[in-house]
Amino acid sequence: MSAADTSPYGGFAGKRLALVESMLHAAFYDGIQAARAHGAEIWLLLRGEDWYTGGRPFREHPLSDVDRVLHVDTHDWRAIAAALSDGSGAPLVDGVMSFSDYHTEATARAAEHLGLPSQGLDAVRAANHKHLLRAALDGDPANLRWRLVTAESELEEALVHVGLPCIAKPPSEAISYGVRKCATAAEAAAAWHELSAVRKSLRGQPRPGHVLFEEYASGFEVSVESMTAGGKTHFFGATSKDLHRTTLLEEGHSFPLALDGDTWDEVRGCVERALKAIGYRQGPAHTEVMVTADGPRIVEVNPRLPAHMISTMVSDVCGTDPHLDAKLLALGGGAVAWAWGEGMHRVRERTAAATAQRASGVSIASRLHLFG
Repeated sequence: MSAADTSPYGGFAGKRLALVESMLHAAFYDGIQAARAHGAEIWLLLRGEDWYTGGRPFREHPLSDVDRVLHVDTHDWRAIAAALSDGSGAPLVDGVMSFSDYHTEATARAAEHLGLPSQGLDAVRAANHKHLLRAALDGDPANLRWRLVTAESELEEALVHVGLPCIAKPPSEAISYGVRKCATAAEAAAAWHELSAVRKSLRGQPRPGHVLFEEYASGFEVSVESMTAGGKTHFFGATSKDLHRTTLLEEGHSFPLALDGDTWDEVRGCVERALKAIGYRQGPAHTEVMVTADGPRIVEVNPRLPAHMISTMVSDVCGTDPHLDAKLLALGGGAVAWAWGEGMHRVRERTAAATAQRASGVSIASRLHLFG
């Protein structure tokens, strides 16, 4: 990086950012190097290395290419805060963030304890624990009927309220882990017995064995990619997804999805309401929405960037880098405006504009102003 970085990402120079764990995709590793290329110092906090390496030497993994690696109990916000502060409790970093579903809550709590920017602890908690999201959306037409079942004796009433078919899921898991579609009461009972027996998350955090039952929404599922800054949520657009028939795991994505204008307005509107309902202050969100014949329904809100290569597609189409945008916000930057705030339903016009600007050497990201 030159001494005078006049790009929209010059605000990284001289800043120190701590990342708590990571997702397992190249886009997240590349995002670290992009921030370092603009002058940021990156600290990485890990509970263990085997999750990433499978027993191979950590030095061979892309995540090892950071300025400092700290081995910390990343399940414990106090341990995160202690590792990032000096003897007087003052922060040693300018920001801390996580893209790992299992660590966003502890990270937000550590950030608030240290007086650093965050999405908002209550917002992250509501997004991560799906029954809290359902409660926050009470009365919103994009919500689903739901019940949190904490004991088998509650299951019958829950099914009466939610109806069949329904969805059973752990309320605090990620990547669709444990999601079951139940067509009958017997299948719902089997899902309860299976899921309530799981007392640890995929990353080893304790779980109480509760199961969330939700109304089944029939339609097609999309995700909405957004960035909240300066009190406004800016929308990149919608992503289509291919889901496995039984596990509902995502098997493929494409961006942008060409929704008609009215549908996009409804989808965007319900996501904006959801983020406001949980009090989401700032940062990226990856919100899953089922588009039904009766309107959009919120499936879940993820307080992070999307997984796989979705953010790379966003960058290719929109001309900005969501990984860099999100990191700058975590460092205390404030955004004035993004050029694509209307979303991406006019796919051909937007793609043509992005292509023309990239060809002329003028990036849409030049309209993004961070750090004054």
